[in-house]
Amino acid sequence: MSFSDFMSVIQLAAGLNTAYFSFSQLRLPAFEAEQRALDRLAEIIGRQRQGSEESGAAGAGYDLYLQLRIDLDTIRYASQRKDGIFGKGCLVAAIIYVALLIFGSFYAQTELSFLPALVISTFGFLPIAASFVVNVAASQQVRSKITRRRQELERTVFSRSQERYDRS
Repeated sequence: MSFSDFMSVIQLAAGLNTAYFSFSQLRLPAFEAEQRALDRLAEIIGRQRQGSEESGAAGAGYDLYLQLRIDLDTIRYASQRKDGIFGKGCLVAAIIYVALLIFGSFYAQTELSFLPALVISTFGFLPIAASFVVNVAASQQVRSKITRRRQELERTVFSRSQERYDRS
């Protein structure tokens, strides 16, 4: 097998590792949606706290809101730390694969055995695959941990608002 036989695989690996930072944006819609929902919930809880004579129930809702906000920020921070690690890995892989492309353009007829070709091809996609998995996992973590608890808090807050409305 010559080096030129798998140049398209090397080109794809170089391109995907270069485009890593667009993959790191996969989790943003989940974070932004929860951020907006929590902001709306904060406004409602704030109004309830101002107009409530039952400060304990409103305070408990605010405490739950704060815990959700902390959990969301914790997940976001952990994802950003992983981005730092995977970003460096993708940058190194992109540099290596661009160097392999340059080498391949000069030595296209160089013979390679199957194992080195397989290793070069496989390792080109590992950083980007890991990045994809981490970003999808972060989005899933937001949906499973934050969204469910926020919806429970919303039901509690809205039922409390309805009770106050019914009493008046």
